[in-house]
Amino acid sequence: MSLSVQNLIDCHLDNPIIAQGSTGAGSKHIATDASIKNKIEVLLCGIKNGIKIIDTAPSYEDGHAEEIVGQVIQRINRDNIILCTKFEPDSNSYHGVIKSVDQSLKRLQTDYIDIYQAHWPNPEIPISETMRALNELLDQGKIRYIGVCNFTKNEIIEAEKYLKNTNIVSIQAEYNLNNRMAENELFQFCKLNRKLFFAYNLFNQGRLKKNSFIVSLANKYGVSVHQIIINWSIENNFVIPILNSISKDHTLQNAKAININLTRKDIYSINNKFRNQTKLIDTKDIQVIDYDIDDTHKIYTNIDDAIKNKFKIKPSPVSLSKEIEKGRLLKPIDLVLNKHSKNSKYLLLHGRIRYWAWVIAYNGKKPIPANILDLD
Repeated sequence: MSLSVQNLIDCHLDNPIIAQGSTGAGSKHIATDASIKNKIEVLLCGIKNGIKIIDTAPSYEDGHAEEIVGQVIQRINRDNIILCTKFEPDSNSYHGVIKSVDQSLKRLQTDYIDIYQAHWPNPEIPISETMRALNELLDQGKIRYIGVCNFTKNEIIEAEKYLKNTNIVSIQAEYNLNNRMAENELFQFCKLNRKLFFAYNLFNQGRLKKNSFIVSLANKYGVSVHQIIINWSIENNFVIPILNSISKDHTLQNAKAININLTRKDIYSINNKFRNQTKLIDTKDIQVIDYDIDDTHKIYTNIDDAIKNKFKIKPSPVSLSKEIEKGRLLKPIDLVLNKHSKNSKYLLLHGRIRYWAWVIAYNGKKPIPANILDLD
């Protein structure tokens, strides 16, 4: 039976669902024949075992992730999966969106995208212009539904004002045990307005795999740490976690995680153990590290580079700083205690552009809202 987004919206509250991420083979300059073959087989394994939503983006591994998904699509019945991809913030203009979708369709080797998502808001481009392009793509049949990623509730409400005869069907945001900010307003908003919620970075880049509390629960149920976290996330049935894997075995474990039955007591214990610890932190006490799990991510480690924006990131730190000056509230950055240096108290894990924008906006003199993550 073919899948549809509308069917997903109608039925998923009673049937927990997970999605597959598309990275893992590497960008073109580091991918090997073996890594490409493996990622294709992993995605096919997930589809065969019921994980039939695939999420990708042109920025993932410099477009290579989309190309690999395109190879997967050629081996299956296209109507049996829900394909989600995105356009980047530097493409939020009318012509940028139109150009981006055609490039993605070519890489994906398909003639339509099920859910086409704005990857990030871009304050330099009116949201009305972005939505105008998406309205046109809907009319042309190149996309079937519209989604957004990393938008606030107010930004979503504004965006929907410019849509014709449709609404935004999905919201994608970071959500994990160490970052539960989405619970504050997005969860209720999704429930009331029948929107799908896609959660990314559920495992916090693997930082929770040795957490003693989660390990003890995994041992209690005879499952993996990842399976405990997945099951915790889908306890909110409208949450669809996006799980990335480069292993068939891990993909099968992800699929089976739906069937674990955590007790209400254990779910309460997890929620009580992992609470957001948002504090105001002096920006001078934070070290920005030159490291990320994806070799295509660009990182500024000093304010001069951030101001120059030599990687041409959009929105730029300077542009974002102007939004901050206007009072636009950004989500907190994520920090961990720096146990190996006396020069800085914290290491910055997530939110580097937000960090530099905040430093620029307030000349480094105002503390920044931050979540202090407990990784132990």
